[in-house]
Amino acid sequence: MKLKWKRYFDFNKTERNGILILMLIILILLFSGYWLPLFAPSGSELLPLSNEIAPLEKQAADSTWQMPSFKKYKTTWVNRRESLTRARFVPFPFDPNNLPIEQWRKMGMPEWKIKIIKNYEAAGGKFYTKKDFSKIYCITDDEFQLLAPYIAISKKLASNFLPAVHETSVPVIVDINSADTTQLQVLKGIGTTFARRIVKYRNLLGGFVKENQLLEVYGMDTIRYNLFKSQLTIDPSHIQRININTATIKELNKHPYIDYFIARSIVQYREKNGKYTDVKEIIQAKLIFGSLYDKIAPYLTVN
Repeated sequence: MKLKWKRYFDFNKTERNGILILMLIILILLFSGYWLPLFAPSGSELLPLSNEIAPLEKQAADSTWQMPSFKKYKTTWVNRRESLTRARFVPFPFDPNNLPIEQWRKMGMPEWKIKIIKNYEAAGGKFYTKKDFSKIYCITDDEFQLLAPYIAISKKLASNFLPAVHETSVPVIVDINSADTTQLQVLKGIGTTFARRIVKYRNLLGGFVKENQLLEVYGMDTIRYNLFKSQLTIDPSHIQRININTATIKELNKHPYIDYFIARSIVQYREKNGKYTDVKEIIQAKLIFGSLYDKIAPYLTVN
């Protein structure tokens, strides 16, 4: 045991010298509070610094003093955004209908926005008024405000603009089974977003059979619907029907009103009993109840 403890506390000469130096440093630090003031500058040497501090203390004590305002230097994000828009565009008089790509580039329009405008034109879209140009979702408010004074729609196209009738006391009637997104925006309360949603849902359905089916469009409510319901009409010749004698489960399931199990029931009944001779026969298939039949029958055919 004695040898074990000796191994921990037996130091060679170098280690003993190191311990002595370490103890000396500790003692110097312990008593530094007594000898450091001896090296401090005299009061006369601190006087110039005191003279500089005094006015600052007096200013801080004055209750009327306030932090300087930086409001006049404030630059809002809106201002910066408008500045960037003006810096990017070099506007000149133009008709946005079928404007060549090179002219859009010359104006400063980004390539991705030119592509969206050209896709809109390829789909049959036209700009009848300056406001129509603002309805392209890629055009920001700042860009429209800058370019609007330079937009010059051809008089021939503007004379055929349907909303001109809307501005009179006679409301514009719109066939929701054939109208494009521009024509749908004639309806009160319908902008670019809802016009696209209506067309997208119409394509999924295969056409509308009742006006109130617009309430099934995402985001549509009765308040908005009531604004334009008197302007609606439906041409049933545009309805696309599914042939239940040839359609697969997958094809039937694509319709918003027909889920997988309904589709399977229709196909299984056909496989078991032969082809349908009348759409009404699907009532005999499993899962087809009265109200569901009334809902999906207009979209089905046996031919």
